[in-house]
Amino acid sequence: MSQNIEQALMKRFQDHRVIFWYDEKKDFIEEFDKLEVTGVEKMYVNQNEFGVKHIITKQKPKDKFLLYFTGKKPSNEENWLLDIELAHHLFHTDQEAMFLQEIGLGYHLKELVAEHIEFFKAKDRRNKLKELLGAGDEHEDIRSKMLAVLFNTDYVNLSTFIHSHSSAFIDGNEKFDKDLERFGLKTYYWGKIKYAFNYVAEEPSIYDFLLEVFNHSFSLGHPSELTKESRLLIALWKDTIQYRESFGAVSDKIATDIDVETKMQQAEISAIINDDLFRLSDKKIIYDLVNLIAEEEIAYEKVVQYKKQRENKYWYATSEALYDGLEYGAETLHLIRKYNGTTYSNFSEGIESYASELYEVDQAYRKFVWSFRQSKQNRILATLAEKIEKVYANDWLLKYNNNWQKIVDDLTVWPTQELLS
Repeated sequence: MSQNIEQALMKRFQDHRVIFWYDEKKDFIEEFDKLEVTGVEKMYVNQNEFGVKHIITKQKPKDKFLLYFTGKKPSNEENWLLDIELAHHLFHTDQEAMFLQEIGLGYHLKELVAEHIEFFKAKDRRNKLKELLGAGDEHEDIRSKMLAVLFNTDYVNLSTFIHSHSSAFIDGNEKFDKDLERFGLKTYYWGKIKYAFNYVAEEPSIYDFLLEVFNHSFSLGHPSELTKESRLLIALWKDTIQYRESFGAVSDKIATDIDVETKMQQAEISAIINDDLFRLSDKKIIYDLVNLIAEEEIAYEKVVQYKKQRENKYWYATSEALYDGLEYGAETLHLIRKYNGTTYSNFSEGIESYASELYEVDQAYRKFVWSFRQSKQNRILATLAEKIEKVYANDWLLKYNNNWQKIVDDLTVWPTQELLS
């Protein structure tokens, strides 16, 4: 404690010439006797106020003084040194005051420290808070920055606090919940969430809140009183490198707990095409597109449109090869239907036709085969692969080769010059 007092006094003397120290219970007499602050004269004050005042104001008007009182602080009416005290600094040695002085906050914030005393008992937390504090910070600013220390975030931002809290929750770590309670910040934290998102619960919890947020943002979810900012909370979460992985884990848990799979069974693609909450959305979209493409009940352009709508979604990277397979599969069928009636009457016409247009069929087919292998999920695309192999072999290769064979059979001389042209 003595080292803390010395450090606090040295800091105060940087801005003040005279410091008053009232030690009513005489708890710090030994510390005062041992105390040595360079350039500061220590003085006991005990019924010698006029002499002290004369020394401070007349004899040594530029020197620094530490005035130590062992009695109770007198009322203003009975304080013969009141004018000097008001013009300089009053030093406090209670625990709350020591913490305030250490981190550079005013004594008027003593009640705030007392309310959250467990938070301030750890020096590392005090140091982290001190780094975040700015000039003029008051109760709201300080408590918000205390939450930043608690949640170990670089930003003093409610959304970031929630992302950190959610990440710890999905990892099975209850430390943040315990610290909110222990540091007296639980009511403040959930009050901020209520104000920002209109979340109301008798016993608020991070998972209950997340259930509400996901349900509110889900295209097939239930109505909610949450504000639209709750959707922004999710958007920021998915784009935050530090916490985006935890979003996926939370999403999978919520999908199971609210039975998203059942909700999606009867859903049309158009109803969930912009949903970016659950892995199951892509699973449902891909499953339905496989069947629609295989049955040739959807235009190739519509498949491309759906794929583009999914490209910027959170789960797209895990299904990219599947979406590529859908696009190239739909393109293969589209091109076969477009070109399978193509005919030509001579060798030159056949070469020109393939080089300018017909090659697109084989190119699309090979892209489909590549994507099909890359996906390593043959079962999902199996129906579509079977359809494409059948159409490609029977409606394209067979017809095209038969037509080409007729041209070749009619040749008497191989047109080598035309090959080089």
